[in-house]
Amino acid sequence: MDNIQTSIVSKRIYVAIPYTRVEELSFKLANRAAYEIIKMGHIPMSPISMSHPIVQASKSDGKYIDELLGTWEVWSKIDYSFIDWCEEIWIVEMTNKLVTESVGVQAEIAYGKDNNKIIRYIKVNKDDNDYEFIWPSDD
Repeated sequence: MDNIQTSIVSKRIYVAIPYTRVEELSFKLANRAAYEIIKMGHIPMSPISMSHPIVQASKSDGKYIDELLGTWEVWSKIDYSFIDWCEEIWIVEMTNKLVTESVGVQAEIAYGKDNNKIIRYIKVNKDDNDYEFIWPSDD
């Protein structure tokens, strides 16, 4: 517990990350970002950490309905309710291109702005076979 910050005011942070075409990497980075956010003393809501296993479970039962579980229309109502609960949105910027092309992330940004959420970007550097986060400042 020594590594967890307890002297700061906890924020509820929505972790946004591109998903389509980079599903496994998104899942890995979303979980790492959520873990680091907890260590900072904040409360993360990482929808990819929740939804990726749901999609995988739906595929394993042989009844996967791509039109149902693979669309932004399905996930948007879930994600928007999480954004409503959070105070800030932190976008894991795997690459600028992925963020710009992500229908979900762009919709989450627009929804956040429309609802006066603070939006910050987590830069991601790839170093050999690992990834390093560059965290947003509190300004």
